[in-house]
Amino acid sequence: MFIKGELAEDLGDFIANWIKHSIHISEKIKILLILLLLTHGIAKIILASGLVKNKKWAYPSALAIFSIFVSYQIYQLIVFYSLFLLLFTIFDVFLVWLIYHEYKYKHFLKFIDE
Repeated sequence: MFIKGELAEDLGDFIANWIKHSIHISEKIKILLILLLLTHGIAKIILASGLVKNKKWAYPSALAIFSIFVSYQIYQLIVFYSLFLLLFTIFDVFLVWLIYHEYKYKHFLKFIDE
């Protein structure tokens, strides 16, 4: 674990000790988090490149995919509460909101220009 090195340097490190004693994650949850973060990262890279290039397909795709992620994360929060997952879900809800408003703004401007 990443805090072993920190504790080896300083046994009295408050933050490393807090993490060590506060966060207990089972192997099943670790695998779930790894898969969630990996799929999230790959999806965000693909969708972000589409959004940056202003591709028409990227907006509804990003909204759909991240809404699915948020739904699954909410389900996981109900089954197993995790502060990390809660913060991650709040970030994704904010991301969906930003994408929606950007899409609405661009769509509205396109409608006005026509």
